[in-house]
Amino acid sequence: SANSIFLFHSPPYQTNLDRAALDGKMVDHAPLDVHVGSIAIRNFIEQQQPLLTLHGHIHESPRITGSWQDRIGTPRCFSAAHDGPELALIRFNPEELDQAERLII
Repeated sequence: SANSIFLFHSPPYQTNLDRAALDGKMVDHAPLDVHVGSIAIRNFIEQQQPLLTLHGHIHESPRITGSWQDRIGTPRCFSAAHDGPELALIRFNPEELDQAERLII
C-alpha cells in the first residue's frame, strides 16, 4: 500500500479537507460538527498508509482552512475542491509530493 494512490470523492474526517461552513448551525439544540468527512475513509488511510489520497466534495473547505492538503501519519491527502466559478486541479509528481501544487484555472 505504501506506493498506492487512492481517489475518493469524500475527504477524511477531521482534516483540513472536510471543513464545512456549518459554524453556529444547530439541529434540535445541538451544534453540528463542522467536520463532515468520512470516518471510514480516515480509518482506511490510517490502517493502509497509502502514498497519497485525492479528494473533493467539500468545496468551501480550502477557503475556510486555508489549505488544500493534510497528512494522516505518512500519507499525503490532497483536495481539488473549490467553491469559485473556476476549476481547481492538483499537479503532482508521486516522487516529489512536497512540490505538489493546486492550480485554479
